[in-house]
Amino acid sequence: MAALAPSGEEPTLKNRLKRSAARWGFPVEFESLRPGQPKDPVQPSAAQGQAVDSLATPATPGQTAKGKEKMTCTPGGEVTLGTLKSSSWNYAPSSGYDLTHTRAYRPKPFPRLWMRTATDPVAVNPHKTALLVIDVQNYFLSRALGHHHNPLHTAEETLREVAIPAARTAGIQVIHLTWGFSQAEAKSAPPALLRRFTPWFQKMTAGSGSSQRQSTGSSKSAEHHGDGSADRSTLGDEMGPVTLWNGQIISAGEKLIRGAWNADLYESMRRDFIASADTPLPDARFYKTRASGFFSEGGGIPDIVKWLRSKGITTLLIGGVGTEEGVWATARDAGNWGFDVVLLADGCGTTAGLDGGG
Repeated sequence: MAALAPSGEEPTLKNRLKRSAARWGFPVEFESLRPGQPKDPVQPSAAQGQAVDSLATPATPGQTAKGKEKMTCTPGGEVTLGTLKSSSWNYAPSSGYDLTHTRAYRPKPFPRLWMRTATDPVAVNPHKTALLVIDVQNYFLSRALGHHHNPLHTAEETLREVAIPAARTAGIQVIHLTWGFSQAEAKSAPPALLRRFTPWFQKMTAGSGSSQRQSTGSSKSAEHHGDGSADRSTLGDEMGPVTLWNGQIISAGEKLIRGAWNADLYESMRRDFIASADTPLPDARFYKTRASGFFSEGGGIPDIVKWLRSKGITTLLIGGVGTEEGVWATARDAGNWGFDVVLLADGCGTTAGLDGGG
């Protein structure tokens, strides 16, 4: 599998994500789907040894650690995080993190895929791993809605051309997770979501003074379709006609309502999704009504969590558009539900900080 191409993300955003990932307990932020070579053996320093000794119970090399200790380690520096009766990670200074959730120091006969990361290599079991693609849909990417090539498109290209084919080759499940409301859900959406999906209102109310609000509230500052007509719709409203790349005029549909063209997968990704139906492991698709795909309207277990657990999936590779919004919210909540989360640094894109970016 080839390495992923750079995403165009700002280094400051990457560094912020990396610090936040460490704080929330995410394993790493990795740079590619290409299997990584274990790094050269590293002997723990005295300071590292003291830190491990203060938290862990030593175990005899080659023997499975017993008991209910939350951390165990061997004299060689191999560490198991978690108890053997629950999920656990194994760490070795010479190779990195093993996220396959096997018992420490036991034979490992099943497939193991090593990946290079921005920190330590990680190993995953492809059969227990899914690639989660976030918010790659027409509403955020289609030229028919006025979106010209930007970092979101770069992330989509990287995911479609590199990450998804690599995942399929490895036997990793691909899942598309996008915004998609029913009309009832759109009508009961909180005010913050209505503002989020009413760009002309955001621009009208930008700034601190009434004169500035008036000057930015004209139709010229409103969201435009590809044909230049202003879109003054909000969540669930009809967006009106749009002109596709081939000149065909269609209805964009009701804003982010499931089944509407604007809420569908982005054109090139949709073709790829349809083609996957003829593969041994077809892509799956789920909808969300909040930035996080792991939010549950009724407060129960989200459908996607139930589905992932039913498939035995424990590790999620996450990429998509809106790094600071949908991608990050989903990654954080997935971690809170107990999944191992690995962010695709070059499979994520944002327009935050760009002129006109959200």
